Amino acid sequence: MCTLAGCGGERSLSQLEAALQSADPTEHRAALDELVRALGEQDRAHKATRILRRAGKSSIAALVAALDDRSLRTAATDALVWVGSDHPRDLARALEAASPTTRHRLGRVFGRIGVGAVETLIDLLKSDDCDVRAAAGEGFRLLGPTVMQRIEEKLRDESEEVVANAAIALQGLRPLIEGGIPNLVLALASPDRPTRNIASLYLGLTGKDAVPLLIKALDAKEIRVRAVRLLGVLGKNAADALPALQKLEDAEDAGLRRTVRWTLGRIRG
Repeated sequence: MCTLAGCGGERSLSQLEAALQSADPTEHRAALDELVRALGEQDRAHKATRILRRAGKSSIAALVAALDDRSLRTAATDALVWVGSDHPRDLARALEAASPTTRHRLGRVFGRIGVGAVETLIDLLKSDDCDVRAAAGEGFRLLGPTVMQRIEEKLRDESEEVVANAAIALQGLRPLIEGGIPNLVLALASPDRPTRNIASLYLGLTGKDAVPLLIKALDAKEIRVRAVRLLGVLGKNAADALPALQKLEDAEDAGLRRTVRWTLGRIRG
């Protein structure tokens, strides 16, 4: 029998789709690779994309590899948006295993997927790898402010660190903040975690505007750690807080000292 690897000439797209059912992994991967190459052919690209989407998560590795080929990159990105919409967790695993440059490109793929990518992007913000978190941030920036309600829902019960990472990733969106910054600072002391988390998220998007009130909040023991972390989220915008933060470098509480060090590093760059 003539196989993909052994035949001369180009297979039709229908033949390639049939070959995807092969139990031979070499044959299966060869069919995927040829389908990906077909993305660069104007008369076959649309149908090849549909076939790759039907192939599901098994097509992700071949499409990710194609991102390194400038002639295929745009078409492979478009196809990954479709496949990733159906299999966001598998796309996230591919992102975690990819090179820094490819991670950035896959972050943009998540941004194009839309609201369905929010939960997966938030999970990527929990990574210990700063490149993975940066790629998730790129996805969030492309999602834009229209998905803020969904982001709020997903962050309601997350840790303070995940909320801080989300705020860093979303900086620049500056959505409309109802009630103003003073009310958000007051909400940091709420006994309700979702309320505290949403307040932290939006304070992290305010730029310099929240800095004076957050400096004052350092005097309030019950919200001090959150205020310190938020100043770190704001980064260089919070330079005015340096004198107050330096006074906390030798605080008795180890968790507070850790957060102060992180914040000072963010502000000083």
